[in-house]
Amino acid sequence: MGPASRAETRRRLGGALAVSGALFAVEAAGGAIAHSLALWADAGHVLTDAAALSLSYIAVRIAERGASAKHTFGLYRAEILAAFINAQVLLVVCGAILWEAWRRLEHPAPVAPIPMLVFGAIAVAANVLSVRFLHSHRNESLNVKGAYLEVAADALAAAAVVFGAVAIAATRKAWIDPVLSAGIAVFILPRTGLKVLRTNKLRSHVARSISQSFSQTFILIAFSLMPLASAV
Repeated sequence: MGPASRAETRRRLGGALAVSGALFAVEAAGGAIAHSLALWADAGHVLTDAAALSLSYIAVRIAERGASAKHTFGLYRAEILAAFINAQVLLVVCGAILWEAWRRLEHPAPVAPIPMLVFGAIAVAANVLSVRFLHSHRNESLNVKGAYLEVAADALAAAAVVFGAVAIAATRKAWIDPVLSAGIAVFILPRTGLKVLRTNKLRSHVARSISQSFSQTFILIAFSLMPLASAV
């Protein structure tokens, strides 16, 4: 990725991050107004989107600096760390959503379907905008691709919130909201597990590379000191 391409990627990540930050605030407020766990679940997913975008933005900036005398392997490894942290956050969010969904199934709470529908529609539009921001640069790095997939998946989750609002309005069944919320969490989990496995594999590769480098450096030093040892 050249300097011009990285600059454009940063700009697009920044735009998507601004959209996600605003959307999180809107959906969190919408969840309180509609008393919808599904909106809060999607807001939690959007928050992880914002975290992924932030880490990706920072990682792209750091990665530009490349290798140096101090950082022999360059700073591209920061992107691997960013992806790993984002995966752990997603796991925590999923656990919290599933726990609250179970609690609401045991103790159903009324949901206002019209506000839920309005805020869900706003979420769909905002996520589509973020997808458009990142689409052309989605294959330029591990974290940019991860952020792109996150917002694309969240667009689907937001669409599910819209359909859920319509179903609640038609049937007046409060259990739809926690079931939908659990569905969003289950939808997130497999991708999170794959991300953890992928980043663990990459971290292992980096560790092996570092170990090999240290071994090579040690051998070179040892050979360079052999003439001095012979002289003594």
